[in-house]
Amino acid sequence: MKKIFLSAVLLLFLSELSLFSQVEIDKPVQLTGSGSDAAVTGIKSAVNSQDATSVESVQSGNFSFAAATGSNNHFSLSISPAIASYQAGMVFHFLSNQTVNGPVTLDVNGLGTVNVHKNFNLPLSGCEIQNGQIVTVIYDGTDFQMTSAAAVGSAPTVSNAGTDQLNIPGSSTSLAGNTPISGNGTWSIVSGVGGNIANPSSPTSTFTGIGGNSYVLEWTISNACGSSSSQVNISFSTYIPGSQNFTSPGGPYSFTVPQGVTSLTLECWGAQGNNSGGNGGYAKGVLSVTPGSQLNVFVGGQNGTNGGGTGGSGANGGGMSDVRQGGVALGDMILVAGGGGGSYPSNGIGGAGGGGDACSNGAGGGRGLAYVYQSPSYSGPGYNGTCNSGGAGGNGYGGFAGGGGGGGLSSGGSGGFGSAGQSGTMGLGGNFGSNGNCTPDGGGGGGGYYGGGGGANGQCQAGGGGGGSSWAAPALTQLSFTGGVQSGDGKVTITW
Repeated sequence: MKKIFLSAVLLLFLSELSLFSQVEIDKPVQLTGSGSDAAVTGIKSAVNSQDATSVESVQSGNFSFAAATGSNNHFSLSISPAIASYQAGMVFHFLSNQTVNGPVTLDVNGLGTVNVHKNFNLPLSGCEIQNGQIVTVIYDGTDFQMTSAAAVGSAPTVSNAGTDQLNIPGSSTSLAGNTPISGNGTWSIVSGVGGNIANPSSPTSTFTGIGGNSYVLEWTISNACGSSSSQVNISFSTYIPGSQNFTSPGGPYSFTVPQGVTSLTLECWGAQGNNSGGNGGYAKGVLSVTPGSQLNVFVGGQNGTNGGGTGGSGANGGGMSDVRQGGVALGDMILVAGGGGGSYPSNGIGGAGGGGDACSNGAGGGRGLAYVYQSPSYSGPGYNGTCNSGGAGGNGYGGFAGGGGGGGLSSGGSGGFGSAGQSGTMGLGGNFGSNGNCTPDGGGGGGGYYGGGGGANGQCQAGGGGGGSSWAAPALTQLSFTGGVQSGDGKVTITW
């Protein structure tokens, strides 16, 4: 080894590298080796921007390149020689060891975690960096901006597990997750005991649980770029589906909506008019309810209970059957099946409950018939009730009797002429009219939303009472009405 002292200029020529450098040196340096192995030592390592460096160190990339480590969208680099601090303008290249699926961070030489952005300060959202990709970033004084091209990829479809389903009757339901456009979906049970997903990959799979239990389900949509999840709450009611029948004429009978029940099917049958009178009508509707709320039930009787008009010699009109909500007054009625008009055998025949004109929200009452002594001009039937007004009463002439008109949806049927019967009103059938001289007597009008008119009595000939109308409140859906189907007393059935 030779030690040399240079105070002027050291001129080196390395022909094999074709490198010509001029370095000013004012301190001792050492020359070791010989020939191609010759080397100059004792020169301080390059640390400042003005210091010299070698072609080899630049070409090796040690100053700015490293294979990345890290996970979960975070990268760590170990650059040699290590940098002392982040400086604006620094450029780093690294080999990615993962495919990212969301916002990305980078830490160089343990100096701290910094966000990596694209397109000038837009967070990465997924798949822009993939495993094995060479990535270039530049520090802007706050964040690393990715200057290399982003990889092509699509984030998964944003998950939507659907709206909560609470207090479901029974023990199964159809799920309502969204269909993935990008990625595949999978259902999972986050909480709850005894649940089963029939097809976890179907967004509308059937889910079965246990009555009284609550569940949280998660719908996750995933692809290579990441995943998106959302949850839905599902609970099943504790009640067992059933029904309750009310068959004894009278009321009010109180009905309490069972826990977990949110919908009821109401069915009413009006009573037949007495003395083989007109049959009662039928009305059906579906009502949305709140668990624990109450309804009041009234059942019509063939003897006139619940609205049937009074008839002579017991020929009372049949009572209506109805359900009321919020109270027991007639104005609280929500579903009504009209009762049939009272009759006197072989004379005036009572009209059918709900046997008149058909309407979208009900049916008018049927007309009461009259015994024809000589011709219709002497005694005639009443008229059917309509979707508006009650029917007119039948004609009477020379003391002969007419039948009562059927109840309508806005007014009662008129009484039969002769010894005039009374007109029906809301909830009540009209009473018969009598001349007081002989029997048979006229029939009473059937009870209904509006009652039928009472039959007349004249010269010992009777007119039948008109039938009452059937009706449903606007709150009910899936309505159905049939006239003249119920014989005997009426009834009400509530199903859940």
